[in-house]
Formats: sequence, C-alpha cells, structure tokens
Amino acid sequence: MIPSRSTYDGFSLVEVVVGAGIVALVVTAIATAWTFYEKLASQSARQAQADLLVEEGAEIVQYWRDKSWDNTIGILTTGTAYYLYWDGIDYKATTSPTTSNGYLRTIVFSDVQRDGSDNISTTGTTDTNTRLATITVTTNSTSSPAMIMQAQTLVHDMFAN
Repeated sequence: MIPSRSTYDGFSLVEVVVGAGIVALVVTAIATAWTFYEKLASQSARQAQADLLVEEGAEIVQYWRDKSWDNTIGILTTGTAYYLYWDGIDYKATTSPTTSNGYLRTIVFSDVQRDGSDNISTTGTTDTNTRLATITVTTNSTSSPAMIMQAQTLVHDMFAN
C-alpha cells in the first residue's frame, strides 16, 4: 500500500527554503545589532577619554595659576593654541602639536572684558588678572581632525603671584 500524503514524514522544499530564510534573517539581525553595539561602545570609550583629557587640562590651568601666574599663564599669548605635555618634571605649553593617547588637546587663553560695574562683558576694559581658557580635544587626524569635546573655564590671578 502506498502511504498517503498526510502520513509522509519529511520536509518539503518550500518548508526548507522558508526555514533557511528565517534563520538568515535572524543571523543578519544579530550581526547588525552587534555591529551597532560595537560602534556605540567605541564612541563611548572615546568620549570618556576626551572628557578626562579636558578635565585634566582644566586642572593643569589651575595648577599653573597656583604655581605662578606670571611665569605660566601670564606669559602665554592670548588667542594662540597651545598644546600641553608633561616633560617629566612639569606641565608645559607648546605651539608644536603633541598628542596624548591619539588625541590633540589644545588650550587657548582669551582676554576677559569688564564693564563699568566690574561685570564680565563683551566690551569694556581688559581684566589683566582674569583669562578665559578654552580647552579642546580633537582626534589626531592630519587630514580632518574632529572635535570631540570642548570646555571653557575662567581662571583668576587670585594669589597675585
């Protein structure tokens, strides 16, 4: 006797193709999600490193202020981009690009203006005892550096040194 179609044990070609399609779709979705996760994790690590470099830059500015305004911040030209580096003894500023773990960190000091009421203003008299420090971290790419993070802080010659 020939078995009927309902009792046949096995898969038809259509079922195999549909099953393979579903498996391929799931594998593609997982690979896409993994790639997206890797990209986000890399960006998060890069952002965290840049954040720490900006914070360290602000701390170096405070250190310079405490050490000697006249011999550190006071001698730097406003509007000039300076790169920070550790020479083994102290932090230094240079106009030659120096990298820190693949990043370029610059500090630009700007004059601060005060109005007649001694408030910070866009116009007025230059406050020689205050500077605005803009700290920027960019990728170390010579063709097109991309800014990752930037912060500003005011620094005052509070110790008159």
